[in-house]
Amino acid sequence: MFDDGPPSRLVNGKHELDTMMLDETARGLAAMAEKLDGMLRSTLSDGDQAEKLAGELALQLADVSIFTLEFARRTDWQREIAVRQLEAQVQRGKEGQELLRQQLSDVQVEVDVIYEVRPRLNALS
Repeated sequence: MFDDGPPSRLVNGKHELDTMMLDETARGLAAMAEKLDGMLRSTLSDGDQAEKLAGELALQLADVSIFTLEFARRTDWQREIAVRQLEAQVQRGKEGQELLRQQLSDVQVEVDVIYEVRPRLNALS
C-alpha cells in the first residue's frame, strides 16, 4: 500500500522530530527559567525595599517616641514649676495674712489704750 521508505529513514525522521521537540521544549524551559529568575530577583528587590522601609519606619517611630517622652517630661517639669510657684504664692499670702493679724492686733491694743486713757483725759480737762 503505502511505502514510507526504508525503516532507517523513518527512524531518522522521528529522531529529527524528537530533537526538534526537545529543542523547543528546552527553549521554552529556558524562557520560563529566565522569567522565574526575573520574578525572584524582583521579589528579592521588593523584599530589600520593604526591609529598608521597615527600618526607616522603626527609626521614625523611635524619634516620635523620644519626642513624645521629652514633651511629656517638659510638660511635667512645667507643671512642677507652676505648682511650686503657686505654693510660694500661697505661702506669701499666709505670711501676709499673719502680718495683717499682727498689725490688727497692735492697732486693737492702741485703740484699747486710747479708750482707757480718754476718760481720764476728759476728767482732767
